[in-house]
Amino acid sequence: MDHEGRGVSSLPITRRRVLFLVGAGATAALSGLSWRTARGQAKTVRIGAVTGNFSNPAVKQMVDAMQSELRKYPNAKFFVQDSANVSEQVAKAETMLGQGIDVLGLHPWDGKAIMPLIAKAHSRGVKVFLLIDDAPGAVDKGLAVSYISANEVQGGRLLGEWLSVAIPNGGNVAIIEGSPGNYSAIYRSQGFKEGIKRNEKIKVVAEGTGNWQRDQGLRVATDMITANPDLAAIFAHNDEMAFGALQALKAANKTGKVILIGYNGTCIGIQAALKGDFQAEGILPIPQIGSSFIAGAMTVGTGGAVPKRIEPPILALSTAELRAVESGSKQADPSLKDRIDTAAAGKC
Repeated sequence: MDHEGRGVSSLPITRRRVLFLVGAGATAALSGLSWRTARGQAKTVRIGAVTGNFSNPAVKQMVDAMQSELRKYPNAKFFVQDSANVSEQVAKAETMLGQGIDVLGLHPWDGKAIMPLIAKAHSRGVKVFLLIDDAPGAVDKGLAVSYISANEVQGGRLLGEWLSVAIPNGGNVAIIEGSPGNYSAIYRSQGFKEGIKRNEKIKVVAEGTGNWQRDQGLRVATDMITANPDLAAIFAHNDEMAFGALQALKAANKTGKVILIGYNGTCIGIQAALKGDFQAEGILPIPQIGSSFIAGAMTVGTGGAVPKRIEPPILALSTAELRAVESGSKQADPSLKDRIDTAAAGKC
């Protein structure tokens, strides 16, 4: 899609991968905690999860997929809680440990700060899964059984490579990051910076933390635009911060003049990219991450084993590509087509 004064190309993003989606629709809620199983019944597996904020559409999408997958397992007992920071996450997870869970899913706020909790869970025989965000060393040391996420470095790299072609004349770029210590944020920036190296005329001139929140994304983007009035592009680590950046661009009368890249592939994020408010979108397989956690939890909870790394594929699509999938002129996996059609129909 063309952008005024930036020589923008609509070339497709390279190395796309097929995305598989597990259906969602259930709400995140506390399930009943009746741990006793009658003699002769299948072993009850007690599963807990502590995620980021349910107000984040990506988190809700993941939890909905967990609830949907649970319908396959009548012998599962599950409860999930969200958290606003790592301290709250640790406190809620420790309560779950005290309630006697068998499996714990963590969507870590801070990969290093969460390690003592993971070690405590392991010492009690609780199987730990890392969801979306990494806690480096936890799986390798045997403290966690699996890390379920797409290749976040690859996701950032694909978007950086697209931008290197989209603005052939180069320009100044800003990055709105997630929370400090969060490895998804670290990996996304790492990959993006690797990708833009294809165009030596592109320079990252500003990086700021938006803590995954729309209002903070607005504030950070406003400061970036004020300090760098010649920005060519903004890459936000998630859709919520990208929407904040969009507000800032509108206020500065720079929509259509600055490329905006979102990330996560939430329904509203895909919708914004289809409209052209975002010019590209990193699409995480968030529903598959949620469903894979429940399936994996049931496997290890009944004595089975799972891969140490479960890596559903990631996609990065431009506005032109998303519109092509919607129109049917470009073939896509049915699950991706359904995801795009849902966004296009305004059913988010």
